[in-house]
Amino acid sequence: MIRKMNRIEHKIIVVGCGVMSNAWLDYAQQRENATIVGLVDINIEVARAMVERRDLKIPAFSDLSKALKKTDANLVFDVTIPAAHKQITELTKNQKRKRPFSDVQIGKLLTR
Repeated sequence: MIRKMNRIEHKIIVVGCGVMSNAWLDYAQQRENATIVGLVDINIEVARAMVERRDLKIPAFSDLSKALKKTDANLVFDVTIPAAHKQITELTKNQKRKRPFSDVQIGKLLTR
């Protein structure tokens, strides 16, 4: 993670673009030390719609591994259904400087 003036700079991929992702996108966008760098949803049209609806200038993906390769993310927000959490963790655990966090962990992390 990049430190800027003693603050960690979070470059975030949000996985899961359903209703709950709105709360975490709002929260991250309010933080000076957080930038959303990509959205992922199993349904690419859902991810694209979220990008458009929120007027984001970032790529949308249907595959997390591609998003990890094509962005400079150092953090993954996992806002998927619980059954998908293990797969998200497996995809990110061996990626240097990319850590997955579920929605219950996200609020604690961004206060750093």
